[in-house]
Formats: sequence, C-alpha cells, structure tokens
Amino acid sequence: MKKSIVFFTLFFIQIIFSQDSQKVVNDTIYLASMVDKQPEFIGGNEEFIKCISANIELPRTTEFKGGKIMSNFVVNTDGTLQDIKILKHAGFDTANEVIRLLSICKQWNAAEKKGQKVRCSYTLPIVFPAFEPEVETNVNDSIPVFDGKSVHIQPEFPGGIDQFRRFISSNFRQPYSEKFDGGKLIIAFTIDTDGFLTNIKLTKDLGFGTFEEAVRVMMKSPRWIPAKIDGKNVRCSYALPIVLPSNK
Repeated sequence: MKKSIVFFTLFFIQIIFSQDSQKVVNDTIYLASMVDKQPEFIGGNEEFIKCISANIELPRTTEFKGGKIMSNFVVNTDGTLQDIKILKHAGFDTANEVIRLLSICKQWNAAEKKGQKVRCSYTLPIVFPAFEPEVETNVNDSIPVFDGKSVHIQPEFPGGIDQFRRFISSNFRQPYSEKFDGGKLIIAFTIDTDGFLTNIKLTKDLGFGTFEEAVRVMMKSPRWIPAKIDGKNVRCSYALPIVLPSNK
C-alpha cells in the first residue's frame, strides 16, 4: 500500500514538473534567429501585403514623401501579437498607423522550435508610399456651367448647409503640424446635372496639406441636389468656406 502511495506521489510530482517545464517553454521569448520555423502571417507575405494595402491610411499631405517604418512585436504560441513597438517611423503619425494596422492584420502562425510552438520576437518593416491625391478633372466641357446667380434653383447639399458642415467636420483631417495656425479655406467646384462634384479646387489655400485634404473630402461627398433652370437640372459652379481651427 505504501509502495502504491509513493508511486502515485512521484507520478503526480512528475506531472507537475512536466507542466511547469511546458510553461517555461511557452513563456520564453525567442529571437527569430533562434527558432527552427519563423512566425508567418497566415497565407504568407502576399496575404499580409494585401491586408496592409486594404487598410492603410496614408498621411493626407503631399509633404509626406513615404518611408519605411520598422516595427517589433511578439508572436505568441496562439498566433496573437503583443508588445508592439515602433523602432523607426517616418513622422506624420505613421507610428500609430502601423500599430493600428497590426491590430487589424493579426492572424499569424506561431514560430516553432523542435516541433513545439514558441513565442518569438519579430521585427518587420512596413513601407509607406508617398501620398498622391487624385484630382478629378472635368469630363463635361461641352455642357455649359452656370453660376449661382443664373439658375432658378440653387444646388444644395442633401439636408442643407448644416448637414454639409457636419459632413466636413466628420471627415476633414486636421493638419498634423503644430505650426498650423488655422484659417478659412475657400473651396470651389462644379455640381453636375447628376449631383456629382467635378473641377474641385481651392481659391484660397492654407498650406500644410489642406488642399489635398479638402479635395479628398469633397470627392467623398454624397450627391448634391443639382441646380435647376426651367425645371431642368443644369451644371452649376459653387464655392464654400471651410473654417479650420489652429493647432497652437
């Protein structure tokens, strides 16, 4: 009987020791050079690039010329990421953007060492391209454009001017620079007969990427209610101010 108790005790101690050993293995963080199989985004590098490309938000200013952001993080045995650090960034809030991207593109296969999944410290570069705004050009040059004084019914943003201000407030990204002193942008555009905007431009610019940002936001605008003459939709030029606060 005593022999059985001793055997059971030793067996129980062995189980505990084995579990503790496994815990030590799982808690150890290896460098990528120390593992037999490095961590990998599920689907491989091409899928990771697709995930980044689909979700990346570039700094909305032509002052941003692109750059390489170096990140480091730990890939756990269950493939989750933790301890995300930025080793090198390119300014313009790119550090926070990479952290946000890694929180989205987070489906990883764990590293392996001697056939076991282990935690691994991994360093990864993410390249940001330079920002290049797309400015829509006028494709209806043969159709006349009236000014606001020549039409019978003025064009209107859906819901009116107050709703337009809400649209701008919700979508316009303030310049990153602490030197930005705010001011009034004057944005001009043409409202086509189908309500879409064309010929978007600024008649007064404040610098710091505000032109590119204004174009980006206006290109996201929902369709306007077109101007009318004698009950028919016509193209109409329009200008509006956008007031931006100071960063100081």
